[in-house]
Amino acid sequence: MRLNDKVVIITGATTGIGCATAKRFAIEGAILILVARTKKKLEVLSTELQGLGARVVIKQVDVTIPEELDEMIHQVFLAHNRIDILINNAGVGLIAPIESSHENLIRRMFETNFFAPLRASRNVIPLMRGQGGGQIVNISSILGLVSLPGLTAYSATKFALNALTDGLRTEVAEDGIELISICPGRVNTPFKNNLLQNKFKEKHWGGISEIGWRRKSSPHALNERSW
Repeated sequence: MRLNDKVVIITGATTGIGCATAKRFAIEGAILILVARTKKKLEVLSTELQGLGARVVIKQVDVTIPEELDEMIHQVFLAHNRIDILINNAGVGLIAPIESSHENLIRRMFETNFFAPLRASRNVIPLMRGQGGGQIVNISSILGLVSLPGLTAYSATKFALNALTDGLRTEVAEDGIELISICPGRVNTPFKNNLLQNKFKEKHWGGISEIGWRRKSSPHALNERSW
């Protein structure tokens, strides 16, 4: 897929995978709609990308608030008359055994990792159908395919996201809408600093670097499911 002039929404755009993806898509000439909760971080990233010649719109949105998410998608479509790619990247984590995981935090995690992508997808599907197609990319995890001790609740959110992706793929295939699930292994991002709960004391997080992710997240890589 050629990305020049494509309207691309990226949630959780200011750090980690979202930031690296935004930079890669900027190089390809996409019109970027960057979505995150922190306005200052959005402004810093926007300035950097605009310095490279990218076309950027920032949207300060908490994707767990339905009204904010709905309004953002509505505004983007009104401004550009299309949405070509939605990348549901915003996510939070929780590392703790199930017996000591706080249920309210698990629910918060599901709101971000599952219900926000679900709602965003429901919003863009009729728009994409009307324009003849589009792509919805859900950033999942290898933990959406195998569950590990201490990460059981987090895995549950990603298993659910993968199930959503697989089911929707069939539902909208005839409309020219592609559903893509990206399931990377451990990525070295600030994700660990934003855990809702953490009983994991590992000092060296490690994982794929931002540069490594940018290389892997080429337009061609997005055309097939990645494990």
